[in-house]
Amino acid sequence: MSRRLGKFYIDNYLLESKKIAEMLCAMEFIPLRVECLYYKDSTEYIGVSPLFEEVEPGYESPTYTVLCSTVSNYPNGPGTRLKVEVF
Repeated sequence: MSRRLGKFYIDNYLLESKKIAEMLCAMEFIPLRVECLYYKDSTEYIGVSPLFEEVEPGYESPTYTVLCSTVSNYPNGPGTRLKVEVF
C-alpha cells in the first residue's frame, strides 16, 4: 500500500452535495477512516491519494487543505471538469 497518507476535513453541510464523490474520485482518494466530528460540525477523512506527500512509517499523516473548483474547457461550452488542488 502507498504511504501517501493524509487527512482533511469537510464541513458537514457540504456532505449533501453530489460534488463530494466527484472530488474524492478526482483525488484518487482511498479512505482508510472517515469519522463525523459533531463537535467540529465536520467530517474527518484519512486516507491515501497520489496528491499527498509520502509519509515515513511511524509518523502521523499531515492535514491538507483541499480546494475544488469547476473549470470549463470551453469559454461558453458545456465541457466542465472539477479541478482539485491539495496544499
